[in-house]
Amino acid sequence: MNPPPRRPGPQSRRPGRPAPAESARPAAAESAKPGGSAKSGASAKSGASAKPGRGARPGPSPRPPAPSAGHARPRRPAGSRADPARSVAWEVLQAVAQRDAYANLLLPSLLRERGLAGRDAALATELAYGTLRGQGSYDAIIAVCSDRALEQIDPPILQVIRLGVHQLLATRIRAHAAVATSVDLARDVAGQRPAGFVNAILRKVATRDLAAWTEIAAPERAADPVGYLSVRYSHPRWIVSALREALGETPGGDLAETSATLAADGVRPRVTLCAVPGLASPAELVTGGSEPARWSPFGVYLRMRQASSRCWR
Repeated sequence: MNPPPRRPGPQSRRPGRPAPAESARPAAAESAKPGGSAKSGASAKSGASAKPGRGARPGPSPRPPAPSAGHARPRRPAGSRADPARSVAWEVLQAVAQRDAYANLLLPSLLRERGLAGRDAALATELAYGTLRGQGSYDAIIAVCSDRALEQIDPPILQVIRLGVHQLLATRIRAHAAVATSVDLARDVAGQRPAGFVNAILRKVATRDLAAWTEIAAPERAADPVGYLSVRYSHPRWIVSALREALGETPGGDLAETSATLAADGVRPRVTLCAVPGLASPAELVTGGSEPARWSPFGVYLRMRQASSRCWR
């Protein structure tokens, strides 16, 4: 009986035709590590090699290299239309309204969690803190522009509208961008129908500036000076009354000192540097672009760099 014919070995294959094991995952073998040597076909994962009688299955596409730590891109939730900075600001407003969260504690943790830094972190910070700071004024304006009472607007949508109003009336963000991004955020948090409601209100808000809306939304100063200052400077009415009493002003007066105090209380805090004697002088810091502080001879205010204006988009 003749022995069965021997199978051709590796050396007897036709030139140019690779062995099945070697052709199983050509992409993975070549792209295992950028710049590194390719792994042999024997080390491929089980199931990746071609089955007998079938052609080799193509391997998965190689992953792009991860960005470096200094240039990490913000993580956007799957299916989200809104950009991460505005989403983070909205989450802060929601947490403050729903569970009395501390914005200054929550915001930094969210920025780290979502990978926001640089301009994105600056935008999220301005939107969150700025909206909270101006919420009293913005609510009065929203009440004028909406056909529903504030209590009848769903809280998630009300936070979106507040964010949009702040962008329109208190930042350098263009009106079309403020409206469009707010509508995207509304779709994310509540769906399409509330997004149309948000769009209608913000388009109406965009027709005037903050000073013009204040004159419309606030009570007349002569008839209700406390109510007017409450809307004008975004402070609760009881705080305005308490400051007036502490300053000794009569209810029927012009409340000039109360007005000045409220205005000062609403100013954005400035970054203040201290020139430590022996290490630096205030003159050196001023030469570097700072501004002399108002109260301390050793202090200077750090001026906002012109480049920071590009973060508003």
